[in-house]
Amino acid sequence: MKHAARIFLLVTGAALLAHYLPFGWHILTAKRQRAPVVYYSDTGAGFLFIRMEGTGGNTRVLYTDATGRTLERDAFESLLPLTYYAQLYKNGTMPKEIGGVAIIPGALRREQFNLRVRPEQLDTPLVPLLPVFEADDGRARLEPPPDFMRITGAAASTPPDARGRAIEFLDPKTNTILPEKSALYSDAFARARFVFPVTAAGSNPTSLKPYDEGIYLADAGGQTFLLRQERGQPVLLRVADHAADPEAWRALRPRHIIVNEIETRELRALIIDADGKPWLAVGENHRLVPLPVTHYNPASDALSLRGNLLHRLIVVQTDTTLEAVALDRDYRILDRHEETLPDPEARPAARVGRVLFPLAWWLSDSTSGYLGFHFRATTRDLLPAAFGLNALLLAAHVIILRRRKTLTPARLPDLAATAVLGLCGLIPALLLPRSD
Repeated sequence: MKHAARIFLLVTGAALLAHYLPFGWHILTAKRQRAPVVYYSDTGAGFLFIRMEGTGGNTRVLYTDATGRTLERDAFESLLPLTYYAQLYKNGTMPKEIGGVAIIPGALRREQFNLRVRPEQLDTPLVPLLPVFEADDGRARLEPPPDFMRITGAAASTPPDARGRAIEFLDPKTNTILPEKSALYSDAFARARFVFPVTAAGSNPTSLKPYDEGIYLADAGGQTFLLRQERGQPVLLRVADHAADPEAWRALRPRHIIVNEIETRELRALIIDADGKPWLAVGENHRLVPLPVTHYNPASDALSLRGNLLHRLIVVQTDTTLEAVALDRDYRILDRHEETLPDPEARPAARVGRVLFPLAWWLSDSTSGYLGFHFRATTRDLLPAAFGLNALLLAAHVIILRRRKTLTPARLPDLAATAVLGLCGLIPALLLPRSD
């Protein structure tokens, strides 16, 4: 019994050290990697960057162009009038037109938007309750709805006495189901021939937006629908039936749908399909536009889309690559830029950590909003060094046990922990009392 208890404590101690020792090493040795901020100039200067040089109190801000030439701040801002228009108006240097397009202050603010998608946004716990805003109630501003919609996934063609099981509306004040509204929406889903269950859903659940686009829903048949509420009545449309390119919508298989209403109503939604490819739904006819990026992996990379009066800018940041694509208002490519970023795992301290702790685990991950057991093994090129260190630690462990005259078959679990986990196995094996 004592032997089994000691093995349990050994495993528990080694597992805890395999978490806390790598975590502590990371805290002590990690250095923040700041990727450059990318801009695109409409005055002919091409891509421009704000870069951070140095660390801590020695950090400097550099304004550069694509060739690496350093610019003064005022010169840098003058090349980006659609971004720094407030400062240029204050200086009296704001141009009245760019490329034949008149610059009007109100239009500048209205045309600007910024949409950012991070991997943890796509892999995060979600409450399965959707607020359905009233999109056309005659009010100047949107008001939060008093209830929430829950899609249960039951067939919408169920008998009348069970129709509420397909779509349920809940009153959060009383925590009760609203049967009449549930049946009303279930009938709308039945008439639209929506195939349950829902495979992807996207909306912007806030009243702080210029209008309500609605809720995009992908059904089990691979079709995408748009749900809105107008004057208290549900409006559920198959997007392909109203789009400029219906065949593209029918072939699309959405995995993630990100809705972010902008005042011009140009950008409807950003959609990531089952293959990880990003698309934009643009304009009233929901034209599908593929984003021309080559390095984007939604499971690990960040994507941003910024727009202004004259262009759109896509930026994809991976651990080792920065990719930027400038598009015109019709989403045709204007220019591309790509550069290599310093790999944080290539730093000497990070490589030493992978040798010291060949097996580690974390409770959180930078690409997910979930807490769980995220395991990490050392990289293949560092395996010989990690095995070599573990062999040295194992030899030292054997010498210590011999000097203590405790090298017996009962110590085999201790030696196995050292051989596999190195320091994380050696430390608890030496600290735990003998069981014999």
